[in-house]
Amino acid sequence: MMLQYLLKSRTKCIMLGHKTIRSIPVKTFTYESRIRRMYNDGIDVKQQTVEINSIERIRRCLLHKNDDIWTFYKTMHPNVRTLGDTLNEGYVTSNDGPCVGIIQSSNGINSLQWLPYSKVIEKSRCIGSYLWVETKLTPMQSKVAILSANRAEYLFVEQACYQYGFIVVSLYTTYDSATILNILQKTQVEVLVVDNLERIRTIQDDLFNNNQIREILVMDDSNYDEKNKIRSISTIFKSIQHSDIRERPIVDPNSIATFIFTSGTTGEPKLAMISHENLLAAVKGNLIRLHRQNVKRPLTNSHCSFLPMAHIFERFVIFQILFEGTAITFCPAPEKLVEYLSIVKPTQASVVPRVLNKVYDTIMNEVNKSAIKQFLVRQALREQLPFLSRFVFRKVRALFGGQLQGIITASAPIKPDVMHFFRIALDVPIIEGYGQTESSTSGASTHPIDMSYGTVGSPGPNSEIKLIDVPDTTYRSEMNQGEVCIRGPAIFKGYYGDEAKTKEAIDQDGWLHTGDVGEWASNGALRIIDRAKHIFKLSQGKYIAPERLEDVYMRSQWVAQIFIDGISSEASVVAIVIPDEQYVRKNFQSVTTETTFADLCKDVKLKQIILSDLIRLAEKSNLKIYETLSNIHLHPELFSHNNGFITMSQRITLPKVIFGTSGLGNLYVALEDKIKLEIVTACIQYSSGQKPVVFDCAGKYGAGLALETLGNCLKMLNIKPEDVLISNKLGWYRTTELQSGTEPTFESGVWRNLKYDAVQKISYKGILECYEQGNQLLNGYKAKLVSVHDPDEYVAGAQSQLEKDKRYSDIIEAYRALCELKSRDEVKAIGIGSKDWRMIQRIVNDVNLDWVMIANSMTVHSHPQELVTFMEELQQRGTIIINAAVFNGGFLIGEDYYNYRVHEI
Repeated sequence: MMLQYLLKSRTKCIMLGHKTIRSIPVKTFTYESRIRRMYNDGIDVKQQTVEINSIERIRRCLLHKNDDIWTFYKTMHPNVRTLGDTLNEGYVTSNDGPCVGIIQSSNGINSLQWLPYSKVIEKSRCIGSYLWVETKLTPMQSKVAILSANRAEYLFVEQACYQYGFIVVSLYTTYDSATILNILQKTQVEVLVVDNLERIRTIQDDLFNNNQIREILVMDDSNYDEKNKIRSISTIFKSIQHSDIRERPIVDPNSIATFIFTSGTTGEPKLAMISHENLLAAVKGNLIRLHRQNVKRPLTNSHCSFLPMAHIFERFVIFQILFEGTAITFCPAPEKLVEYLSIVKPTQASVVPRVLNKVYDTIMNEVNKSAIKQFLVRQALREQLPFLSRFVFRKVRALFGGQLQGIITASAPIKPDVMHFFRIALDVPIIEGYGQTESSTSGASTHPIDMSYGTVGSPGPNSEIKLIDVPDTTYRSEMNQGEVCIRGPAIFKGYYGDEAKTKEAIDQDGWLHTGDVGEWASNGALRIIDRAKHIFKLSQGKYIAPERLEDVYMRSQWVAQIFIDGISSEASVVAIVIPDEQYVRKNFQSVTTETTFADLCKDVKLKQIILSDLIRLAEKSNLKIYETLSNIHLHPELFSHNNGFITMSQRITLPKVIFGTSGLGNLYVALEDKIKLEIVTACIQYSSGQKPVVFDCAGKYGAGLALETLGNCLKMLNIKPEDVLISNKLGWYRTTELQSGTEPTFESGVWRNLKYDAVQKISYKGILECYEQGNQLLNGYKAKLVSVHDPDEYVAGAQSQLEKDKRYSDIIEAYRALCELKSRDEVKAIGIGSKDWRMIQRIVNDVNLDWVMIANSMTVHSHPQELVTFMEELQQRGTIIINAAVFNGGFLIGEDYYNYRVHEI
């Protein structure tokens, strides 16, 4: 399944049988000759840019070295003067052809029903007229926020705003309630548009009582109490007559069209202000390049939109589509993408590298199961038999709908082996783009006929680029390296309400300072190589990217945490190392039980052992001599928020061992209270003073008995709340008292001698009730790690697909509640525990999780390659992985039970 977005990729080899084979070993003359014949724009691939200013070293694309970047883009679709003209242009270009596709199902058969451009224009103008006349919004001043998944109504509302001059404020559906309220307040939004009321259920009262919000429009068709300023968009279509549609006001092209939330070129997230002219310059400029490359209709007849419409990249693509009169269908959820592609059969696709990586990894995992498949794929990628790739990769083409003619990708580099694979497998031009929200996506893009890897091409006809020196590094413009600066008509107007940050981003000469470090390759193409703010310089002038080195050194079993640093007066790097206490106590010969960890960290022999191991890793990873650690300092205390060593933006750190507590809830055996106290005592002692000690618990464990017992034991042991970190897996709520000898209604035969029963409550409200009850049972302690308990089992208990969808929606709503707890700093981190790792894979694409617990799946008995790949992706995201493989060894059951079953000897 192709899932969503935005993980940084890294180079990796394809494992074929017992050999490691890169998929780019030979030149692919067959593919290259086809692409050169069909998509040659005349660029000299060996000299793609030319320096037009030798003092500032400003470069432009060779094809546009003499063009005026400030006006040349206006020659493309000259009748489009604001974004509000977009649909009219598509109407003319397509001769009122199909614009928006709606997938409808009848008797189990899906079909596409098309709205022509004229109908989409009518719907947009209905909404725009209503907002202007009835809601009394002011053109070029009033703001409309949209919070919705991709769907046709999103387009109707957005185009309505552009046509009548209202400013669109983009909100991601992943935002928590606090963030939404903050943005609405900060931008003084007057109308909020949502796809369904569940998006704002928890802040509904705040919105009703907010006089700034005049109206809430809902895309879902239903009856709403309009006295509470809620109205469905369908009622607008019914109430507005043709005579009520107003002529569009005159909109200044330089007025602000949209606010887009961005991380900024550096630092904290900001609201980028982008004008009509900014986006028009970006879109028209790129269309000039695409037309010259012969990437145009009928090549681009249809599109399936699935990247978030709140993101600048997808909006940029959609504007191109509408200018050209292309038909578009909106996929509302990533898990439906494969189904939608099979129905829509798009001829073009806008993707991010993670989508291609997911497809590639899935395919190669399947290929590696068969020696024959490995051989066929190898030969097909080498194109030694031209017809072979068409046969071998027919299913890959079918996965994208079977009609794909071109791909544009952006947001992160594509690995060379992945790029090569899809070039051959799909046999279409693949264009990589580089830009930022602040540049309205403008920057650079590749030429289809350039078969090299790792660059982002040349500036478009609307941009020029220069590289400037990066202080305290060896990045110098005279060496064709430096921070990437972009100038042109697509550069944004600034950050809303933040003049200081705007001046940092755009200098007095109009250059956008991206914060990215680039270099000009020998063929004149731009390559992105670093981020300016993360590096420091050594005495010999060598620059250091510490995160890359930390990833290498963290592989040492002696190391729990590491921080690498250096100064310009020294020739090598040093590090602060927090050793892994448990590993040290087990493997360092000089240790005694009486030795404190602080004293161990002062031991010269231990320091030498750890430094030697780190040097070994440096040699194994082929690090340069100046990247090899020359000295380390051992520190006994983990970096944390409390001790000030890390900032609040960092994720949690967990010890190597987390203590389970199901036994405290009488799982299969009712232990005496004194034994339970001994268990908790042993857990504290085994942690060897490392704080906090982490306990994993759940309301389901003995209907809250485990939580209750844990809290009581900690209190008896005088453990301070700040010295423990408790995880509560939520979803089960203690209810009525059981009669003596009566089994609980859940998991009969599993729990012994329980006093109470429990019911499952997985919903927004229910999960909060479970959280509050859990904290009460903990008797003075509070759970700071929270999750939804066994969501896989909850969904599996459904009796129909409809009920499965409903239950999954319940889970997402529960996580929405947990995200709000985290936004209020009531909990530290949100995670998931699941026996079926595929449920984790599904949820991490809908919820931003800090940690995942993989239960039973990754064990010595079973460790599928798909799961290994998924765990690698989690690691790339920075998501903490808790592997509960011990569940698969009978540890939490003991006695006669193994894997939850009686074990017969």
